[in-house]
Amino acid sequence: MGSTESGGVKGNHQCGKVRSAGAVLWTPCTLVTEDGTASLLVQLTNTSGRPVTVEVKLAYIQSEVEQTCPGPRGRPGRVTLPAKETRTSPLEACTVSLTPMQAFQARGWVVPDGAAQWGYREHSPTLPVRADGTAVWSGEARGRGRAVRGWSRRA
Repeated sequence: MGSTESGGVKGNHQCGKVRSAGAVLWTPCTLVTEDGTASLLVQLTNTSGRPVTVEVKLAYIQSEVEQTCPGPRGRPGRVTLPAKETRTSPLEACTVSLTPMQAFQARGWVVPDGAAQWGYREHSPTLPVRADGTAVWSGEARGRGRAVRGWSRRA
């Protein structure tokens, strides 16, 4: 995974359950952008008073099928987090076009550096895209939900 951006996820997003890998709290997130794409991310927070290194792997689910993120984001990588800081994987590192009648989720794994195996994986909430191209968050998709603001295929 390598590089990260300082700070937490901002904008039209939802994140999954917060998990821990030693002193690092982490959660996978999906961010809907204005240009009709979704960024699949991992947000990492170092709760320790000293730098901590973790191993991170990021993928995404598109209509129940796991997809590999392109480039280095799809391969496991090491990230060193400064003390008491929150970092997020780069927004452009794992993006997908929002396709009508498909659903999307970020899937992440984070383990302490040197772990013998990958621990529990976590998912962001599902982002279904309706037939008309309107993206809705999973809890809002059952007919009376609101569209994700800032993006719809309808012009």
